[in-house]
Amino acid sequence: MDTRALDPYDFDAAAYVYETIRQTQTDVVAIAFYTGMRVSWIARIKAHLFYRTHRLARIIHESQTRPWDSLHNAL
Repeated sequence: MDTRALDPYDFDAAAYVYETIRQTQTDVVAIAFYTGMRVSWIARIKAHLFYRTHRLARIIHESQTRPWDSLHNAL
C-alpha cells in the first residue's frame, strides 16, 4: 500500500496499514538484513511502533508507516 496518499485522519486506512504490518512475518528479518541492525532491535522497534498503545496516538500519520514500508519494500 502506498502510504503517501494516506490522510492522517483516515483511521480506517491507517488501521488497515497497521494490521498489514502487524501480520507481516518477513519484514523484521528483511529490514535487519538490509540495515545491518540486529533482528532483536528491529523486533523491538516494530513492537514499539505497531503493537504498543501510545497515549498521544490520536492521529495516525504516514510518518509512522512510510519508513517501515520503504525499508521492507526496498529489498
